[in-house]
Parts: sequence; structure tokens; C-alpha cells
Amino acid sequence: PVTPSDTSVGGYTYYSYYYVLFLCSTTASLPKSVHFSPDRERKKMSAVAEDLEAELSCAVCLDVYKDPRLLTCGHNFCHTCLLRVWENQDANLQRYSCPECRTVFEDYPATQRNIKLSNIIERIQASRDPLSENSVAGPGEPQVCANHGKPWEFFCKEHKTCLCRSCLEEHKTHQYQLLEDAKAVNMDVLKENIRNLEDSQKQMQTNVEWLQAASSRLASDRAKLREQVIQLEMEKKREELAWLITEANGLAGKEISSQDFMDLRNLSKGICEKLRQEKSTLMEPPRLIQQKTVSSTTLKPSVLPKPIRSLTLKPSTHFTLDPNTAHCNISISDDLLSAQWVASPLPHPAHPERFRLHPQVLCGQGLSRGEHTWQVEVGGTRRWEVGVTCKSRDQAWVDSCISWALRWDGRRLQVFEGHKRYSNPKLSTIKQAPALIQVHLDCGQKTLSFLTAEEGLLHRLSINASGPVFPGFYLEESFVKIRKQEIIQKPIIT
Repeated sequence: PVTPSDTSVGGYTYYSYYYVLFLCSTTASLPKSVHFSPDRERKKMSAVAEDLEAELSCAVCLDVYKDPRLLTCGHNFCHTCLLRVWENQDANLQRYSCPECRTVFEDYPATQRNIKLSNIIERIQASRDPLSENSVAGPGEPQVCANHGKPWEFFCKEHKTCLCRSCLEEHKTHQYQLLEDAKAVNMDVLKENIRNLEDSQKQMQTNVEWLQAASSRLASDRAKLREQVIQLEMEKKREELAWLITEANGLAGKEISSQDFMDLRNLSKGICEKLRQEKSTLMEPPRLIQQKTVSSTTLKPSVLPKPIRSLTLKPSTHFTLDPNTAHCNISISDDLLSAQWVASPLPHPAHPERFRLHPQVLCGQGLSRGEHTWQVEVGGTRRWEVGVTCKSRDQAWVDSCISWALRWDGRRLQVFEGHKRYSNPKLSTIKQAPALIQVHLDCGQKTLSFLTAEEGLLHRLSINASGPVFPGFYLEESFVKIRKQEIIQKPIIT
């Protein structure tokens, strides 16, 4: 027989260990033909479990060992139980005793962790099937404790298990409640969880439907955007074609000098010579001829010879600014030829013709017949407009904008007719604001042209004025100055 003094790990550990081995060997040696009754086996296993837990229980807390410590007397206790007992003993006498056999230790006892006993407890607890413990009863099984055979009446909150009255002693330090109350609480929690899951499912379904609708809208918007891009491209092509037609009509209606006629005749001869040199291409297949024709018609203005860009214009028309139209943020020079935007409003006297909404100023001379040309110097850090406008007899300027204008917005040049914007390839290539603008108004042809010395003709507008037109300027952090000298031959209308 093994006694506590035969080993350093404690007799209780070995008694329990061999007791388990004995039960296992006895069960294994039974004949296979022996019929076991489930109730009998359950009671037998319940008795075995009670005996085994009694052997593995601490004498202080009466519960299964937790972190068992072995004393030199051979007894085992939970580590926390030992510390609690020795704290209550008289520390002044410096005498400590075993809680079970009362063996006295002169010095503070050195405890040793019982590894073997800890392993046995861990294996037994790990081998238990959670579903087989007395926490849940199977379908049709009685609601009774498997260890004591008594009905369940309580529920341990710490171990989440059902208890009978006999189990209360083992769980006396735990929080527990009546089984019916625990069932009601858990049922409420379960219902709340089900409601949360249902709400989450509905929210997820809503999100899925929203994503599907958003995907459909995105596809529709993509199609509309593609159609708008196509429309913009077509509008741009129409504007370029209209610009070319206007240019051609302007050239057709101009009187040219004998020198210009000679230049045109020389150009015609050059074109005929070029056609004779490429006579062989007339025999090519129609597809190739079509390609040649298309490529040869996409001529740019720069292809024309320079003499065509030097037609003589009439002298400049003399204009002066009308101070009665100047906005309160526009300052007019004494000679009425310059205007500049100022940040602080000026105390201009009230006048029915004065602009109140837009920083604009007009010239005092209205034009209704003949051809007129003038040059203006422009500059500034933000936006300016140069153009003409008109109004009916009973209309005041006040809230109106310049009707036909060339605008620089700080990044690019654009031409406007009211709120309608025009563009052409030449305007798109200009990235720096011109310092000098020449404006030509042909009242007979009803055209307004904008030119620069560097680029020549920028754009020509067809205007339909209901009365006299007045040169005007829009100034925002910018300035303008009207030149008085005559127009030179460099800027042309081509």
C-alpha cells in the first residue's frame, strides 16, 4: 500500500489516482455480454463522481482543489485557502499549523505546488462532456440533478449550470437564483437577441436594396453623361463650322486692293500647280481619294499666306467713357479714357444710368451705322470683358450685362453673347491674357470682331441689336485704357 510518507506528492493524490484506475480496470474486465442499465450506470457513475470529488476536495473550502499546495505533513490545500487561514492565525507568535492535522511549524511553511494532483484535476475536468453535466436536460428527460437525483431549483450564474438543493453547498460562494427567474431572464435576453438579429437582417436587406438602386442610378447617369459628352462634342463642331462660315462670309464681303488681288491670283496659280503635280492621285481607288479629300479640307488659318492677313482697316473711332454709367467700384480718369477697379466703393452721385450690380462702365458714344474700329489696353489679376451692348429706350442699364463680349477669366479667353458661350480652336490655345485688344464693329454686316496683333482674328460674332450699341467694359481687379491713335495694318480681319 502507498502511504503519504512514501512520496512527496501526498497520499490523497495517490489514493484518488489509484481509485480511478481501479474503476477503469474493473469496467474493462467485465464480459461484453453483460447488459448495463442506463439508470443503474448513471447512479453508479454519480456515486463514483461524488467519492472522487470528495477525495479531490479541499478541507477548508470543501470545493475541488484550485492550485493545490502540499505541506510537509502530507496534506493538500488550495493556495488561497492556506493564505487566508494563516492570515487569521496569530502572526506575533510566528507559529503556523496545518488546518487539518494541526501540525505546528516553527517558521513560515514553504509550500510546494502539487503538480501531479493539479494534472489529475485538470484531466478529470477536461474529460467531462459539457452537455452531460447537470446544466441541461435532454428532450423527454426529467429536470433532475444527475449527481443527487433531486429536481433542479436554482441556477448558478458563475458556472451557468442548474442546481438542486444538495448542490448549493458546493456553490455557496457563488451567485445563484431561482431556476424560474433565470429562465425568464434568459428568455427575455434570447427574445431581445432575436429582435436585434431580425432588425439587423431588415437593415441589411434595406442596404442591399439601396445599393441595387444606386447601381441602377449610376448606370443611368453614366448613359446620360455619355450622351451629354456626345452632345457637347457635336456643339463644339457646330461652333467651329459656324466660325469658319462667318470667316468665309466676312472675306467674301470685303473690298480688296489690287495687291491683294494679285496675291489671291498667285495663290490660285499655286493651288492649280499643286493639283497638276498630284494628277496621278485621281486614278486611285475611291476610298483613297475620299481620304485625300477629307484631309485636304481640314485647313487651319495659319496655312493661308501672310499677304491675306494684311488688309487695311479704317481709322479708329474716338470714344470716351461715360462716368454716369460707372459702377461704384470703378474709378474713371480725368480724360475719360481709362477705368480701373477699386476695392472701396466710390461716392458716385446717383444716376438712373449707373450700373448697380456689375462692375461695368460704358462709352458715351452709341453706334448704329457704318464701320468702327477701336483699340483698348487691358490687364489685371482677375477678370475683364471688352465688348458692346444695347438697350431699348425705356430700359436702364442698372442690372444688365454686356451683350457681346470677349472675356478673360484668369485662365482662358471666351466669347459671350448674353449667357451663351462661344469658342473656337484659336481661343482654346491662348493661355495668357492679351495686353492689347482691337475691336471692329460693322453695323452694315451686323458683325463684331475681336483681334490681337499676335493672333490676328480671335472671333467674329453676328449681332442683332435693337438700337444703338455702346462699347463697354467689365472690370474685376483689372483696368482698361482706350487708345486714341489710328489703327495700323498689322491687326486684320481674316
